[in-house]
Amino acid sequence: MAFSIKHLLLALGLAGGLAASASAYVLHQRNLMEQPRYLGGPATASAEEEEEEEGGMRPDKPEEWARFRRLQQADENGMVDPNGAVNAVAARRSMVRAGALPGLGGHAAPRDGAFRPMAAGIDRGTWSWIGPGNVGGRVLALSVDPTDGAKILAGSAGGGIWSTDNGGGSWQPVGEFPGSMAVSTLARSPAAPGVVYAGTGEGFFLCDSLPGAGIFRSTNNGVTWAQLASTNPVKSADWLHVNRISVHPTNPNILLAATGGSSYTARCAGDGTGATSSSGGLYRSIDGGASWTKVFSTANVVDAQFQPTSGNNAIISVRVSFSKYAIYYSNDAGVKWSLSNLTSTNSGGRKEIAYSGSTAYASVDNVAGAFVPTSGGQVWASENGGATWKLRGTPNHLAQGWFANAIWADPTNSQHVIVGGLDLWESLDGGVRWKAISDWTAVPASAHADHHAIVSAPGYGSANRTLFFGNDGGVYKAVDISAITSPTTGWTSLNKGLGVTQFYDGAGSMVGGSSPLIVGGTQDNGSLVYLNNGGTDWQQFGPGDGGFVAVDASTPSLTHAYG
Repeated sequence: MAFSIKHLLLALGLAGGLAASASAYVLHQRNLMEQPRYLGGPATASAEEEEEEEGGMRPDKPEEWARFRRLQQADENGMVDPNGAVNAVAARRSMVRAGALPGLGGHAAPRDGAFRPMAAGIDRGTWSWIGPGNVGGRVLALSVDPTDGAKILAGSAGGGIWSTDNGGGSWQPVGEFPGSMAVSTLARSPAAPGVVYAGTGEGFFLCDSLPGAGIFRSTNNGVTWAQLASTNPVKSADWLHVNRISVHPTNPNILLAATGGSSYTARCAGDGTGATSSSGGLYRSIDGGASWTKVFSTANVVDAQFQPTSGNNAIISVRVSFSKYAIYYSNDAGVKWSLSNLTSTNSGGRKEIAYSGSTAYASVDNVAGAFVPTSGGQVWASENGGATWKLRGTPNHLAQGWFANAIWADPTNSQHVIVGGLDLWESLDGGVRWKAISDWTAVPASAHADHHAIVSAPGYGSANRTLFFGNDGGVYKAVDISAITSPTTGWTSLNKGLGVTQFYDGAGSMVGGSSPLIVGGTQDNGSLVYLNNGGTDWQQFGPGDGGFVAVDASTPSLTHAYG
């Protein structure tokens, strides 16, 4: 979940047998709280530019923390380069190809071809990834190969893009893509399925979300990636947060990109004033992303969808003010836009869109703001290209809909709809009646909490009813969605080797010699301890969101978590 459990103190006595080699006790992910924020301004920017989740709690002195971290990462002009990770990937690629290794003083690589750069006496070969390989983490986007349902791409909130070739049995990071990049959207061209687009930066108003570096494209089904130069944030800060990409159903050169822009001026106290983006909007390309035209510029855009059966029709969800969103529609493939009757005044907060044929559905956060369990969540529908909408039902699925809000409509049956927030709800009558099909408190017998993406397997229909879900716990699968008769039946976790867990803090101890103890506080996956079994499995010893952790220096079997 996005909220933190405050003032939680946990103690756990750990038994022996937690041995590990001394070279394998460094956490795989960077400390999330130490990620720099690029807000399109100098490192001396005001504290009000550091934004917290809507309705969230204000941490102790966030201004001083944010300013200090940005100063550490800033260049001589006081700027944090949004392309730092992209440039690092390019530099590594050049070194590998040229064989010039920093640790060898620029000399040629050894004859065995091994890439072993060294810096400050640290040899890459002495490091091992220790996971977590059994936990997962916040997955914001999923894309399934339309020709092979075993090949899936997952975009994470802070761990780049990962791929599987065996239906989620194991995962690996994709090649030549920044490993700590936030990926909010993945989109394929129905007319050219081997071309995949990834939008970077998490633009849904979390204080700890990461900026991105525009749009990346793969022309080989996600094996390798390259940044689209036209979306470089150095040219326009609009591209720091790409929330959604939609590809025209029949013309693969026509794209829509919903962007969130550079900075958010809300105060971390979340007092409901001034939480608007200084830039962002909707961009349209007619040449596969080589160039773009800004076709909607009055506010940032959080969702954009072409109608799958008619590329002339498209719908966008626009954030017009604090916790106020509206739906706009287009009848000319995204060139011009008109306001629908689903406005910011009659329906409240964030709206996510899904199509089933010509029927459009919207998951609406009608009670936007702080975390209040089962506080809201409506489903609206349009039968005329998004011009007019009618309320279909109120499943109350959105406990924090500005953060976790997902919707899927059955491509073969317009009456079948699934919405996700804290949990998942299903309707078989077009959104009038709803039943819960997941229960986050029952994990792993059910799906994890806070859903961000729902996609169907290729060839979805009467003989194939498999769905995939991206949430704060990683990737989950329902082999047959029609067979889920209760929230705890029919669910499978697909997180083996998916190393995208976000750590807020970590601690360790070498007291006791050969049995180092490693613990960490994570985003919505609790406080974890490394099992030190020679593999990558971790064990949870604290629920919800983890926070600061510590190991008792005198009694290392005693750990503390504060989140």
